[in-house]
Amino acid sequence: MYYKELFNIDRTIRISILGANGGFGYSLLAQCKLIDKLSVSVVCDIDANATKRILEGLGWDSNNLLICSNLDDIERIISKNGTAIISDPALLPYCPVDMLIESTGNPELGAKIAERALINRQHVGMVSKETESVIGPYLANIAKENGVVYTTVDGDQPSNLIHLYTWIEALGLEIIAAGKSSEYDYIWDPEKDSIKYLANEVIVPEFKNYWTSLNNTEEILKNRSTLLNSLPQYATPDYCEMNVVANSLNLSVDKPELHYPICKITELADIFIPKEDGGILSNTGVVDVFNCLRKEDELSFAGGEFVIVKCHNESVWNTLKEKGHIVSKNNKYAAIILPYHLMGVESPISIFSAVLHNRASGNPNQKSAAIMIGKAERDFNKGETLTMGGHHHVIKDIRPLLMNTDINSKHFAPFYLMSNKKLIRDIKKGSIFSLDDFDFSDSVLYEMYIKSI
Repeated sequence: MYYKELFNIDRTIRISILGANGGFGYSLLAQCKLIDKLSVSVVCDIDANATKRILEGLGWDSNNLLICSNLDDIERIISKNGTAIISDPALLPYCPVDMLIESTGNPELGAKIAERALINRQHVGMVSKETESVIGPYLANIAKENGVVYTTVDGDQPSNLIHLYTWIEALGLEIIAAGKSSEYDYIWDPEKDSIKYLANEVIVPEFKNYWTSLNNTEEILKNRSTLLNSLPQYATPDYCEMNVVANSLNLSVDKPELHYPICKITELADIFIPKEDGGILSNTGVVDVFNCLRKEDELSFAGGEFVIVKCHNESVWNTLKEKGHIVSKNNKYAAIILPYHLMGVESPISIFSAVLHNRASGNPNQKSAAIMIGKAERDFNKGETLTMGGHHHVIKDIRPLLMNTDINSKHFAPFYLMSNKKLIRDIKKGSIFSLDDFDFSDSVLYEMYIKSI
């Protein structure tokens, strides 16, 4: 598409951002500064003074910034083309803006503010996948009822994968699987016989035996995993993101743990294919995740996205293979990749699409196709609170899983619904947490979730 024609902006688009002091919010603020017709009219975070310093550091004129505590002050500064800074998110749904961007990662808060904004006919861009994974279908329905857009946001993996998948689907190609790489790469140094993962480095001389060949895919992937068992091989956010994608694209899950092969980008089309063709999948039409394996000077997948397709014509795909595209050894499958996600740098496209064309970047008719759940890795006692925390919003001692939605899954508690909730009974190690295990008496998120199932 010719984007300048598609998004010919002849008016100012006003947005509010909830959760501006995090990485995504900061990257979006920086990007909006480059676009004349995109005004960040309201910024909300718990520390208003820190937010003001961030905006000033990004080039905002301090004379056009006002810390506000009521709607009259907010409306006054916006009328002067300035930016209101607030710490009370309850004000956001009533601000004179076109669209709210929610990026706190707080499921309860995100649910409450997003629902009220939609009812007040503000478009909502949901960056908080934690909220989206629990009640995305519910909020999408609220948006339709009120004639506005609820959407995933470009720059985060779910939205980017939804774009890639639907583009490929529109071309008529048969899709086998869709997924992403986990956030951080496994970097092989053949001179040191080591694998580095973030600040961790392990010496694995045997790894060279499993670097170059995929003649026996499952065996080699198993050996890679075993040799690197001291390093993390899954990440909680991945399950959440694949939950969002499954709901939007009506895809399923091959196994609850997801496969997480440690593999090179060039191996994707030999791995995420049916077992009868040498791959690892028992089913097709699934979401999954891989751990990117590379050398220091090789391209990172950077948390990017992939789709595996069936090669429909031998001559066509031989030509594409000669051009460097990723085709399987048996020439039956290919990987189409988007090896990046640029966070808030890409997000304005979703804002333009919603405000100018009333179109979502995700599926406006999404349904619950999968559910992210949790398995206890120790005994839990009645009265404990399952605290969510850390950069990746984990719940300690709980193993995330992703399962297909069916009649039995309605009994389980979605992973981020049970975050920061108190147990009302003991839970044994190995158990899957259910809705009956928690006190949801003051949970807005729970009320919305129950309405959606």
